[in-house]
Amino acid sequence: MASPKDIKRAYYNMMKDVHPDLSGDDDSTEFCTLLNDIYQTLMDPDRRATYDALAGFSASSINPFTDDSLPADQVFVDEYACIGCWNCTSVCPKSFAMEDEFGRARVMAQGVDTEAKLQEA
Repeated sequence: MASPKDIKRAYYNMMKDVHPDLSGDDDSTEFCTLLNDIYQTLMDPDRRATYDALAGFSASSINPFTDDSLPADQVFVDEYACIGCWNCTSVCPKSFAMEDEFGRARVMAQGVDTEAKLQEA
């Protein structure tokens, strides 16, 4: 796990590269906002513990993909793999919807479409 000193160094190095005032790229403002949120989360011990538990980085975390004690009956969208093709929203419009801001699919409801339809999506 990274120390606060390591986090701070990485944060400042990233900000030097992408800050709009330094990079000249006006579109980097949103990325800087994201970096600030990440930095605040990682530097606050309570928020960091919550993040580590949810993201699977703590010893007590449960990985639902490898833990057989949990039912595998929930759907999710991998936001990094979603290409915004609309397939899942076309096949299962009760379960999925497209996010306007980023153009990615999101799960809107669980258990409203059949497993066969979800597999098709």
